[in-house]
Amino acid sequence: MVRKMTMTSKDENGNELKSEIQNVLNEMELDTTKQLGKLVTDIAEIKKDTSYITKELMRIDGEHVKRAEFDTVQKEYVSKSEFQPVRLLVYGFAGLIFTGFVIGLITIVINK
Repeated sequence: MVRKMTMTSKDENGNELKSEIQNVLNEMELDTTKQLGKLVTDIAEIKKDTSYITKELMRIDGEHVKRAEFDTVQKEYVSKSEFQPVRLLVYGFAGLIFTGFVIGLITIVINK
């Protein structure tokens, strides 16, 4: 709340200069109201962002709990020793394909 101060002084015609001071005080009050409105808007945006972050954290925590429950139910992972034969087969087939490709290129270059 702005306390209104009036100062009485007279110009050369004898009119009091209260209106000028009143105008300045009104402008200050308007600026303060605008700044307060901006603060209220900023606080509302912060609350909105905070609620969004809270919801996301709850969702992520829920997924983490579900994943932990899934891991306890289904713990049938393949160990390195069990994966070794599959790795050898895949690398072997990839090597055969690569070798065939290189031999084909060499054959094309030699025949030309």
